[in-house]
Amino acid sequence: MPEPRIRQAAARWLAGVAFVVSAYAVWTLISLRLQTGEDYPAYSSLRADPIGTKALFESLELLGSVEVSRSFTSRPRVHRAPDTALLVLGL
Repeated sequence: MPEPRIRQAAARWLAGVAFVVSAYAVWTLISLRLQTGEDYPAYSSLRADPIGTKALFESLELLGSVEVSRSFTSRPRVHRAPDTALLVLGL
């Protein structure tokens, strides 16, 4: 009679391992997509592939003498100062 109990325990253990492996695979796929920026629209400063402008954003940020920021609204409000530039890319 101990045989059914062993089978049930093995089935539960196998189901647990399958769940953990599946969860890890899904997490890895999601994190890879977010790292490359494929989920962001073309010319986004969050996109790291050739269609994005993340390299430009980070390069300007590294200059130190330039203040850069991202706008997550559809109509950004910019303080109109003589030394302000607004880059709207990909229209």
